[in-house]
Amino acid sequence: MLDLINNSKPMQTFENFEHGHGSSIQQWVSGQDGCKHFLRSWVATPERAVLVYLHGIEGHSLWIGETASYLQAEGISVHAMDRRGSGMSKEARGDLTDYKLLVDDSETVVQSLHSKSRSAPLFVMANCWGAKVAALLCSGNRTIASTISGLILSSPAISVKVDLPFSKKLLIALRFLSGNLTPIEIPLNPEDFTDNPSYLEFIRQDELRLLQATSRFFVNSQILTLLSSRAAKQIDMPTLIVQAGTDSIVEHEGVKRWFDQLSSSDKELKIFDGIYHSLDFHHDPLEYRGILLDWLNRQIASDEKARTRLFSSGEGAQ
Repeated sequence: MLDLINNSKPMQTFENFEHGHGSSIQQWVSGQDGCKHFLRSWVATPERAVLVYLHGIEGHSLWIGETASYLQAEGISVHAMDRRGSGMSKEARGDLTDYKLLVDDSETVVQSLHSKSRSAPLFVMANCWGAKVAALLCSGNRTIASTISGLILSSPAISVKVDLPFSKKLLIALRFLSGNLTPIEIPLNPEDFTDNPSYLEFIRQDELRLLQATSRFFVNSQILTLLSSRAAKQIDMPTLIVQAGTDSIVEHEGVKRWFDQLSSSDKELKIFDGIYHSLDFHHDPLEYRGILLDWLNRQIASDEKARTRLFSSGEGAQ
């Protein structure tokens, strides 16, 4: 269940960063294990579609804020959850006991929103690290996949350039085996995400940005990488991948190979030359947002046609 927050807001710094574009409501969602997760929602009225957003390793729900406001104005509600251990969510910061919890958390949100908006198609969008979770969530071996009308991946970290030095890997292994939860730095810098000065400043000043993680987080991340790299053949829903052309995090050729393995007959890959990893942080995001909207509009129209055929045949009334 989604419970509306009455008096809880993120730091004013991040509220100010929304620049007044659109408006979001804040909610808590309870995970299957009772853990409370922060959910930021840009609800469209009227609502033509629902989009569930999964953020990257260092980010949180507000990093999609301006793109979410753009989609909200076009009739698409966007719901972005802070991953457990990050952003505003509860649970030990930067920790992850089991990767399956993240998939279960996302499934809980999708199920709840699907039950509330049955007349609107539901899509999943994931950025960077979040693409690993989304790939498992949308694979054909999970029942929840049948309720999802399409998948969007933004600069998906299914294949990456960034790697830890051997000394850090050894440290992670030793701490994992000994149960030492002392956090280890995540090997990313603000300059990896964007070259936009205003967003660079936002990232540097973002007190909710996740900078460190435990050894078991890194181990579970590696498991997610392995499983998500194998999940493409099990994904047969419409899929759009939008990939930054100047990306120091994601390895392009690996993403292309993964894209080629998708079982979906409706799949698109768009590479934006000269743009850094976070497409949402580009100084001129109009082309990127336009492609998102055009793709979603096509999928919404296709869904409406399918529903019309279903009801005209009499099956929808049964």
